[in-house]
Amino acid sequence: MGLEVGVSTGRFAVPLGIRIGVEPANAMAEIARKRGIEVYDAKGEKLPFDDESFGLFVDGHHSMLSAQPPSGTSRSNKSS
Repeated sequence: MGLEVGVSTGRFAVPLGIRIGVEPANAMAEIARKRGIEVYDAKGEKLPFDDESFGLFVDGHHSMLSAQPPSGTSRSNKSS
């Protein structure tokens, strides 16, 4: 099961088969929900999931800004 942090409208999650995302922007989250994504109102710095809950972790916002992994990726421990 996969999780996308910063799922936005679900544009990337849907084709990747990701069905769960976190998104703090209500308007974006509503579009993602219409696309079948289960959206949680949260930010990447404080995810509402237990560690190792997901097999795939996508940080949509960061991947669009930089080719380098973020420093302090402690939140990535949400995947196994």
